[in-house]
Amino acid sequence: MFDPEKLKEAAMAYRKHLEEHPGAANRPHVLLNLAQILHLIGKALGESNVEAGVFSQEEAIKLVDEIAKNYRYFENFDEALYLKAMIHNYLGKKLKAVETWRVLSQKTSTTLYGVHAFVALGDHYFGQEESDRALEQYQKALGLLAKIEHPLEKAESLRIRYRIMWSAFRAGRFARVVNIAAYLLAPEDQPITLQERDAFRSDAIELAANSLFEEGNDKKIIDYIKGLPTEEASSAIGAQLTKLYNLAELHAKATQLGELVLDRKSTRLN
Repeated sequence: MFDPEKLKEAAMAYRKHLEEHPGAANRPHVLLNLAQILHLIGKALGESNVEAGVFSQEEAIKLVDEIAKNYRYFENFDEALYLKAMIHNYLGKKLKAVETWRVLSQKTSTTLYGVHAFVALGDHYFGQEESDRALEQYQKALGLLAKIEHPLEKAESLRIRYRIMWSAFRAGRFARVVNIAAYLLAPEDQPITLQERDAFRSDAIELAANSLFEEGNDKKIIDYIKGLPTEEASSAIGAQLTKLYNLAELHAKATQLGELVLDRKSTRLN
């Protein structure tokens, strides 16, 4: 937890530097540092004085706007716009946040901040039930992420693919869903939280089963279940599909699928 008094002292020092050295080469760095500090001060003040908290946040936005206006080639430009979007979001100004994410997505260099901009836009469209537009933004995020060497690359990739899976399902792109589901069900170590992993795998099982059911391709279903990396995944998707078949009164298919899953399980045990 940050000490509010130390933050205020730091803010005063940065303001003094800006006043005394208006043409300094490090001005955009100082502006960004001060904006970040004001954001933290605003959050602390907002717990007891909403107006004072908002004032600090809006002052931080003005500093970022100066960076955007005068220092387009600032090496931390993406980070500055990211901060502005996060502040708008914190203040509940969702549309302004979306507009800032959009600007960042258009001007980004190859940074994780740009990836987050595309993800945020995808989340916005997904919330508006515009699944195809959400899918487009998530795909751009994944494409940009592939160009970045970052310790969080694998974790971010899994999170984006999870979003793509859901958007594809809502858009009726079932083949895409089952492909991503198989990826998320892989037994390899995944650098995400246990809660995320359980949610990703649970949803992958449900969406894959529903997508395979909607496609109605019996051969694909058999090949898919046989090709899954673990018996646990095969059993779970098989059970979900069997339930769907029984609900649709396709009892013969349900029986056949159940036998397939049992056969795979016994083969693995032997």
